[in-house]
Amino acid sequence: MAMPMVLLILVWWRRGQVTRTDVVRTLPFWVVSIVMSGVEIWFQQVRAIGDETIRQADLAERVMATGPIAWFYLQKALVPLDLAFVYPLWRFDTSEVLQWLPLAAGLAVLIVLVWATRTGLRRGPLAAVLYVLLSLGPVLGLVDIYFFRYSLVADHYQYVALPGVIVLVIGGLSGAAGVRNIDRLPLRIAAIGLVAMLAGLTWQQVGIYQSPQRLWRDTLARNPGCWLAHNQLANLVSSSQKVDDARNHYLSALELIERQFGSGHVETARVHNNLGMLLGQASRQSGEPRLMHEAITHLETACRIDPDRGKYVESLAGVLQEQGRLGRAIDRLNDFVVRHPEAGQVWLLLAGCLEQAGRMAEADAARGRAGDPRRQQP
Repeated sequence: MAMPMVLLILVWWRRGQVTRTDVVRTLPFWVVSIVMSGVEIWFQQVRAIGDETIRQADLAERVMATGPIAWFYLQKALVPLDLAFVYPLWRFDTSEVLQWLPLAAGLAVLIVLVWATRTGLRRGPLAAVLYVLLSLGPVLGLVDIYFFRYSLVADHYQYVALPGVIVLVIGGLSGAAGVRNIDRLPLRIAAIGLVAMLAGLTWQQVGIYQSPQRLWRDTLARNPGCWLAHNQLANLVSSSQKVDDARNHYLSALELIERQFGSGHVETARVHNNLGMLLGQASRQSGEPRLMHEAITHLETACRIDPDRGKYVESLAGVLQEQGRLGRAIDRLNDFVVRHPEAGQVWLLLAGCLEQAGRMAEADAARGRAGDPRRQQP
């Protein structure tokens, strides 16, 4: 939705007014923007978020968040240091007066710019600020996107807004140099040095993305409270057979989630499931039944915390089936398909357990519910 509004701002910046003809000329952009915004909203709400709750925040808290988020992006645009793949997840308390100051300061700056523009200041600064705010509008925290479950800010969200900041800074410096008749040569040398420095920082930042391990370790170094980094590192480490390291990362992730969100938070289900699968694999390799018992405990916990996630019940039932505990596996799968009759993969796993238990008619019926062509035809 920002593009047609940005075009109208540019028209106002150049001519000082927006006519009806200008609005009509932007109508195709409005159509495209509305369609694409609808697609993005549908994807976020249906495909990415679904029935999950990203954050518990009322309207006042969401409005409060817009101030710190906007200032964060401005600060990172001007001083791109200490960048992180996942930043800490901020918490806001609307009863704390000081937490309203960033929003109040931002509104004050905007009001001063409007007043100054009306009393003689060129339109460029206000146009640049409006461009930045419109570009950042969808990610200022008023509406949820999936990534907000991990952090309310991310560097790549401000890519579209960066030209506005660059124009504002360069235009301001150029205008100041022109007013004071400053020699342009030192400014050009300084600009070349600045570009070289930014290129060096970019090269340094790119190195972090050379491997997933390096990326998540850097994330933990900059954001020690990032449970997601621990979980992802554990997934990577477990694939290299470093079971103890992976287990420690999973346990750290669980501790951080419970500290930040409370015991039994839905995100702990994912970690419990991953840890259960890790311990199950370790038990198969080492032959230690204690590890398998612990694995089943974690898988049961994942299903209890998030009982509507098919992946978790499949993990648990698969391990139970492998251990010959078919009755328990069948009960778990039956409970799930009663609530989610559309879960084809769960029906197939149930059919396999029933067949292994010698309940062939029920197994064939389960395959029929899954749409499996292997079911017996009448």
